[in-house]
Amino acid sequence: MENIEFLIERLILRNGNLANNNRDHDLKSGNLTSAQSETILYYAEHRGDSIKALALHLSISHQAARKLVEKLREKGMLDILISKDDRRYSSIYLTADGEELHQDLKNKGFSAGEKMLEGFSDGEKTVLLDYLERIKRNLEKRTKNL
Repeated sequence: MENIEFLIERLILRNGNLANNNRDHDLKSGNLTSAQSETILYYAEHRGDSIKALALHLSISHQAARKLVEKLREKGMLDILISKDDRRYSSIYLTADGEELHQDLKNKGFSAGEKMLEGFSDGEKTVLLDYLERIKRNLEKRTKNL
């Protein structure tokens, strides 16, 4: 019999791939990538944050984060405000269209989450959320040591 930790890791990865595939299908209508939708969701919760903060949140390079922000700015979803005191620093905000997209993403995410957790009780959902948060913290600790 295979090691249970290995089986759990594979199942988490498989479920993540399935969730991403479903999300990508939902995002095609808005001509967005998963990374772009995560960027919109991030700046809706962290208004005025920098590109560096986004890069850290998504665990991607600063250059990749900058490209995401620039692409969404070109689509009219984000505004970039450059600091008057330090031109190296900029704050990112959702535009009105970005806010509208954010609401649409939340609604689709809520619907997808309901489907994903169909048949789970509220208590099971709470326990699962706790487990997933613990897994995330463990992975973040490991990532910092790489």
